[in-house]
Amino acid sequence: MAMYPNRICRQCGRSFAGGPRAWYCPDCRSERQKKQRKEHKRRAKLGQARKLGETISSCEICGKPYIVSGALQRSCPVCAPAAVAEIDREQGLEYYADRKEAINPARYAALRKTTACVVCGKEFPANGKRTNTCSGACHKIKMQRLFKIADAKRAPRHRGKPGDST
Repeated sequence: MAMYPNRICRQCGRSFAGGPRAWYCPDCRSERQKKQRKEHKRRAKLGQARKLGETISSCEICGKPYIVSGALQRSCPVCAPAAVAEIDREQGLEYYADRKEAINPARYAALRKTTACVVCGKEFPANGKRTNTCSGACHKIKMQRLFKIADAKRAPRHRGKPGDST
C-alpha cells in the first residue's frame, strides 16, 4: 500500500502519513478500535453479535443466504469482490479528483500541449492524443499523400519487359 503524506485525521485534525483510505491518525485509530472492541463485547452479552459460521438470511447485493466469515461481512462471498472493487474504485476516483494536479502534473502538461498540423501548419490543441493533423480534412490529405508515395514505390520499374527489343 502506498503511503501518502499529509493525511488529515477526521477526529483530531492532526497531519499524518497513511494510505488512501486512512481517515484517522494512529492514536485516534487505536482509541476507535478500543471502543469497537467494547461495543462488540456488549453486543455479545446481549446476544446481538453475529457469530462466525452463522447463516445470515440474505446478502445485501443478491439476496441469497450466506455463512458469516467475518464480523463486518455484508455480502456473500460471490458478490463480495465486486462490492469491494466498486467501493475501492469510488474512493480512488474521489482521492484522485481531489489531488490530480499534484499526482500527475506531467500528464496534464501533455494534455494542454499544442501541436502544429503537418499539412497546413496551423497550431491546434493535441488534448493528449497522438495526432499530427488539425482536422479530418487535413488527415485525409495526409493519407492521400502517403498512399501516393506507397503507390509510387509499388509501381513497376520501366526496365524493359522480356521479349521487348529495345
